[in-house]
Order: sequence, then C-alpha cells, then structure tokens
Amino acid sequence: MHWDSDGNVWIKISDIHTQAYCEYQLKFSWQGINPKSEAMLAGTIRHAELQTEHAERMKDAPKMSVEEALRLGVRGSGRELRIKSGEHFIYGKIDEIQFAENAIFIIDDKPSGKVYPSSMNQARAYALAFASEYPPAKPVFSAVRDRNTGEALWMEEFTDEVKSNIIEIVERVRKLARKEIDFIPTTKPFKCRPCRFNSICDRRATE
Repeated sequence: MHWDSDGNVWIKISDIHTQAYCEYQLKFSWQGINPKSEAMLAGTIRHAELQTEHAERMKDAPKMSVEEALRLGVRGSGRELRIKSGEHFIYGKIDEIQFAENAIFIIDDKPSGKVYPSSMNQARAYALAFASEYPPAKPVFSAVRDRNTGEALWMEEFTDEVKSNIIEIVERVRKLARKEIDFIPTTKPFKCRPCRFNSICDRRATE
C-alpha cells in the first residue's frame, strides 16, 4: 500500500487476498510488521523455480509486449508480469498470463490443492487490473493453479457481475487504508492458529 503525489492510495493486489482471510493482517502489515513464515519462504523459492522452468520453455519464443500480443492475437504465455490499474489504483505481479486463440487466462499459483475465497478474489483483482489496462477483444478468465502439480483448481470468466463484485472489495480495502472504516478480524480460530501475527494480535479468535 502506498500513496501517490495526488493523494490516491494504491493497493497491492496481494492485499485483496489478505483482506478475505483476515483484515487485521492488513492492519499489522501496513504498520510495517512483517514476520516471515516458513510457508512464505517456501512459496518464494517455488515461484523462482517456476519462473526458471517457464524461461527454459520459452527461450526460443519471439519476445513481444502485452499490447503486441493482444493486437496480433498470438498464442503463448508470460510469467511474473507486473500490472497496475490507474483506474482502480491496484498493482501487483501476475504469476502467468496465457494467450489462447479465443480467450486470455490470468493465472495465480497457490501452494495448496484447495481454493479459498481469498485466492479467488486475488485472481479476480489481477483480471480487473489487466482488463482495465489492456481492454481485450476476447473473454478473460481468472484461474487458480496448484503451483506444485500445475493442476488448474478453479477457473471463472471475468464477467460484468464478477467485475462489479471485485471492485466493491477493492474499494473496501482502499477505505481501510484511508482509515475511513474499521478493520474486521476473523472469528475463525483455524485461521488464527497459523497466522504469522498470532503472537501480537489482541483480536485473535480462540476455541
């Protein structure tokens, strides 16, 4: 999260994931408290491995920008693509974009074989930023993939209804950043037990 020179607050798209898990995590991380869990460190390593694997597969592919790929309607993919939306004030890095003949797939890699609402919202926010900056002429799909197996776990077309819903969530997170509304902690102990802020949180849920 950061503020620009015009007084607009910009939100990391990963914060959309955090908000769905527990808003109090945002409160701590925005204060600069950032303990690293073993799962987070393992995730960083796995992301680097995936990037290396993709670079090897694509080493002979022609290099082009997102704009060129959209204009030419080419098939292919790209990893670790930075994206930002000046319309919605969100930014992040998309794990992978796949350009197919009749669709575009925005893919977020996760470490688990399960898909949670937080992961869905993050993938939707990536699609929101992409569609805002590069209005596509073909359908866009959000997807969550198991980063260990490569299996697609969830996929959804980015429709007008989905867009409206994720914009509401983005605006809620921006209101939290502007201190216009209060943070709501989770009421589910199973979320609090592994939380990296467990030892300092005075609103953690108990059995």
